[in-house]
Formats: sequence, structure tokens, C-alpha cells
Amino acid sequence: MTSQQNEGLGQQEKKLARSLTSDAWPTIRLALGIAFLLWIVSLVLPFTTGGPNGESSVRTYEILLVSGTARAAGITITEFVFVILTAIGPGVLNLILLLTRSTIVSWLLWMFSCVSAFFIVLALWLRHTAVDNPAGSASFGMYLAILPVLICVVVSSNIILRRTPEQLSMAERRRAEDHLDSVGLLQAEEFKSQNQRDWETNPLLIDDRRAQAHARARGKESTDSTRPAN
Repeated sequence: MTSQQNEGLGQQEKKLARSLTSDAWPTIRLALGIAFLLWIVSLVLPFTTGGPNGESSVRTYEILLVSGTARAAGITITEFVFVILTAIGPGVLNLILLLTRSTIVSWLLWMFSCVSAFFIVLALWLRHTAVDNPAGSASFGMYLAILPVLICVVVSSNIILRRTPEQLSMAERRRAEDHLDSVGLLQAEEFKSQNQRDWETNPLLIDDRRAQAHARARGKESTDSTRPAN
């Protein structure tokens, strides 16, 4: 197999990895579509129940728009971050992935969804441990917004970690046929011969300690034989 052919297989493998061509795509598309619809529904539902003194509840879209109502209701910074990240991940990136089937977008969706999952856990903990919060406790919108986040984490993880049969077949072909052409073999043989010559001729690599010791011994014997006897 020539180096050009090997490089061609590598390019084909990269091209396959850029887009989702798996047989599981219909299932993935269904799951992502459900996640997108759940996110849309969560926008119009109350995010909080309202305060103990009759304060009105805050809807999720009001938090997404950072409205004055949401700020006045005591929505925490973690809840603002969660709603915005959810809009970027299970909302926008999810829709882009459904339209483009891009693997790069699936990586971005995975990152935003994982960070969103962290912030919702933190937001729920802060919401339930707060005392006399004017926004009240968590409501349907907050709990429903968790579902698209979890779906996107699971689905995007499956996309990232899973290799399609075409990718596995291409990788197997590269491993089976990954050997040098005639020019490459000659170059490798020449390189090996050059290394061998360097090993044999380089004075820094030659171990001549025995020869030097033998020469010193002979020199000493010659000196002793020429020295006059007393």
C-alpha cells in the first residue's frame, strides 16, 4: 500500500468522524427532539412557586431574558447561569445538531449540558436551603428543565464515545494494510544501514577498553624487557 493510499484512508476516516452516519441516528434524533420540546415547554412554566408573602412566581423565559421581574424575585446567579446554559446547550446547540449532524456540535452540546447539570444541582441545593426566599421554592419549570439536560448529556456522550461500523472498518483496513511501499522500504533499509555504520565507526560509541588494556600490557612488557638488569 502506498503512502498516498494510506493518507487517503486517513482522510476518509476523518471525514466519517465529522458527521453522524450511524444506523442509530433515528433514535438519537428522536431523543434530541424530545429534549428540545421539553426545553421549549419548560420556558413557559413557572420556575419558582412564589414567595411566602404573596410574591408572584417567575417563569423560566423571564429568567432567560434577565427581566426585572426575575431580578426582583431574588433569582440567584446560579439559576440565571443554569437557564442560560440550558438555552445554549439543549436549546440552540441541540437544534443545530439535529439540522447538521455535526460531531463537533455534539462535543459542544456535551460540554454545555454537563456544566448545566452541575449548576442545576447547585441551584436546587441553594433554593431548598434558603430561608424566606422571595421567589419561593422550585416549581415545575425548574424540574422539567432538568430532563432535557440529562437527555443531552446521555445522547451526546453516546455520540462522542461510539464509533460507527464504517469507522471501525476503515480503521481495520488501515491497520491491515499499513505497510511501506518499495521506496519507503529502501529508505528504511538505508536508514538502518547508516545507523549501523555510525555505530561501528563513531569513536564515542566503540567500546575499545579491552584493546587499550591489552596495548598497555604489551607496552609494559616491552619496557620490562628492554630495561637493563642490575
